[in-house]
Amino acid sequence: MLPIRRTEEHQFDVPKFDLTIADIENLPGELDSFNEEFQKVFRRPEPRQCLRYYMSGLLSGLERKFIEPMAEHINGARVRTQQRFVSDTAWDDDFLLPFKYVLADSVYGENPGFLSAVESLAGIIYFVQVRRDTAIQLKRPVAVPQGKQTARAARGKAKQGGRSAAERNRMSAEEFALGLRSFFWYRRKVSEGAKGPITYEFAKRRVFLVHPGGGYREVWLVARRSLGADPEYAYYISNAPDYAQLPLFVWLSGLRWAIEQCFGENKTELGMDHYEVRKYWGWDHHMRVCMLTHFFLIHLAIRLEKKITQRYSVPDPYTVTAFP
Repeated sequence: MLPIRRTEEHQFDVPKFDLTIADIENLPGELDSFNEEFQKVFRRPEPRQCLRYYMSGLLSGLERKFIEPMAEHINGARVRTQQRFVSDTAWDDDFLLPFKYVLADSVYGENPGFLSAVESLAGIIYFVQVRRDTAIQLKRPVAVPQGKQTARAARGKAKQGGRSAAERNRMSAEEFALGLRSFFWYRRKVSEGAKGPITYEFAKRRVFLVHPGGGYREVWLVARRSLGADPEYAYYISNAPDYAQLPLFVWLSGLRWAIEQCFGENKTELGMDHYEVRKYWGWDHHMRVCMLTHFFLIHLAIRLEKKITQRYSVPDPYTVTAFP
């Protein structure tokens, strides 16, 4: 389908699909078997068949993959039924497309509400980027009730230019990384590039993320820097368990391009951006079926041994699916 793409900017690629016509002669049977894994998403048999029709339409050679042309192209599908399936039918969204990791940029990394929402999901680990000026503390903040400040603490604050002990312990993610000695940085290869291994240096530490509006949460802070005399830094936070090892964070730091390529393949091959809906749930369900169809192609390619999966493995005790 799409060739392997690797540039200096986007260094973490997904191996290309190289399926042939002979490989997919039994595609309908493969699709039926795959759909059986998601029968619990719907309570009635009609929506289950609609899912089969919708995925078949996305896999077709149609130029524009809107509901109407797909329904007219697939034998047995009806336009109005498919429209109701996408926009009005109740789905068990918690069952469809299970996931273990959440990756996001700093817009989400700086949002306490987003972090709390992910933390409320049992077993889900987020690994999100944060800005370099993100405030952290190395020691657990101590809450002092208002009006209970001792005279000694007041004198200490006066000597430190009006800064409290908590404020003195506070620093930015950038200050933390720049203050680390060289032996705290670990050099790790994250990918094989056209010009050789792509390598970064990583450092991690449990810290307390300080929210601007008050409050804090204990997280992993992971710093990554490029090699050379003038390195570029990137910063991430994660709610991974205390026993999380560096290889997990190295692996997660390289997945952003894989996710972007996944979206690119969905748009060019499966019509992810071909939708005509008026409701949020219509848009949401269209996106989910596109990703599920892409998941099916990944599943098919792996079964046919057309895809290198070692790239996505992480050491025990973590296990990951072929489609994070």
